[in-house]
Amino acid sequence: MKNKNFDPFLKNKIQENNKNWWESNPMTYDWAGNRKIEQGTMDWYDQIDKDFFEISKEFAHEQNTTTFSNLIEFIELKGKKVLEIGCGMGSHASLFAKAGASYTGIDITNKAVETTNKRLELFSINQNAKAIQVDAENMPFENNTFDFVWSWGVIHHSSNTEKIVSEIYRILKPEGVVKVMIYNKNSTRYYLHGLYQGIFKLKFLKYPSLYAVNMTFTDGYFARHFTHYSAKKLFNNYRNVITSVMDAGIPSFVLGWGTFSRIFPSLTNPINRAINKKWGWFLFIEAKK
Repeated sequence: MKNKNFDPFLKNKIQENNKNWWESNPMTYDWAGNRKIEQGTMDWYDQIDKDFFEISKEFAHEQNTTTFSNLIEFIELKGKKVLEIGCGMGSHASLFAKAGASYTGIDITNKAVETTNKRLELFSINQNAKAIQVDAENMPFENNTFDFVWSWGVIHHSSNTEKIVSEIYRILKPEGVVKVMIYNKNSTRYYLHGLYQGIFKLKFLKYPSLYAVNMTFTDGYFARHFTHYSAKKLFNNYRNVITSVMDAGIPSFVLGWGTFSRIFPSLTNPINRAINKKWGWFLFIEAKK
């Protein structure tokens, strides 16, 4: 990850730096940078989906079921107006379009919008689906426009997450539903991996707080972390607010746990799943207007 040189006092620069960071670092799930597929081809999009959905399958969908069907009721969205905040490379856009929703994706970057629209056109699913470049803090939609708003790992990167949540409320129809994922502060990643980085990687010598240390290995130029309490407070104008925690893979636990988990998966997998459900990095929020 690039050095972000993050300064929390330059709040007026956060959105500009957010945009620049994500333009340069689009979320393709190619962590090692080894993907040898021509960008913008069907194979390239398929590989992005394969990598993304593979790491999500522990919590997002059962085997041989629709991708992300544990979290999204696709059958209920046919013909409904759906907004996605942060369309990225279009993985979720494809799911919504194939489900028959009237889909609009927004993103702060031109890269994401172009890539998503190209995907929709390439796979011939753009009849009722499009992406446009928009800052979610100021959305150009009329009040009471959308039936469903979805966002996966996006709004916590904003300079003003509260403003986005207020905008979502405004553009949702009465009885409309919003589902978002933001980062969980009460997670093993934030505390245990953060302390490991601060102490054993000597980052506390340069960075004054655990939050600042976390910023050195968290994606994006800027990222907030929320607790169940602060997330519910964020959505206090909504009804039926439900929060849950999820994650996948081997959590940050104790030194050597990753190696031990890979050697003895049958022993550690149930433990890791239990940890991920309580102290995972993803805090999922469901609410209704």
